[in-house]
Amino acid sequence: MLLPKRSARWSNWIGTLIHAPCINDRFDPSHRSLPAIPQLADSWLKCALAERDVDAAKHALNAFGENKPTLTGENVPLTRLFLEGVTARMTKDDAKAQLEFAAARAEQEKIVQAQANHGPALCLLGLIDAGLGHKEQALREGRRAVELLPVEKDAINGPAMIRYLAVIAAWVGDNDLLANNLPRPAGFRMAEATAN
Repeated sequence: MLLPKRSARWSNWIGTLIHAPCINDRFDPSHRSLPAIPQLADSWLKCALAERDVDAAKHALNAFGENKPTLTGENVPLTRLFLEGVTARMTKDDAKAQLEFAAARAEQEKIVQAQANHGPALCLLGLIDAGLGHKEQALREGRRAVELLPVEKDAINGPAMIRYLAVIAAWVGDNDLLANNLPRPAGFRMAEATAN
């Protein structure tokens, strides 16, 4: 079944839903030639990941074709290889997840070498290293990303660096960082930032 063409606002709104049967249940991935697939793939993948629906996530990743996933409004480029690793991790296929994360790391390391002081690129490298189980390296990269892009400097991407540092800490099992040591900038309230 084809989804009707909707505005960008509708598309963004639908991507924020936790449970979105309108995409995962009604969209038929066999229609590979549809021109709307890449435009829907971001929302489709967000919903699939939120629902932990591995088949839908795989179909959504295929729907991107040559397009790059964006998934977030922040400037953190979650690459296809990283998302393939996340999807493999959802299936508990540790060997495949390690292969995907290793490939993603090789790709991302080149980007970080070219842009050593770019917080979002370093943040993704930290997420990848967390996926690989490289605890100290992942935490160091996540912390550095927060330092490079503080909330006071960038009100959109700064909080994203903190949220991704929390993801890194969760993935590597650093409960102390999660409970007590995440940066909390003066005057910044996470609840207010995420309410809009």
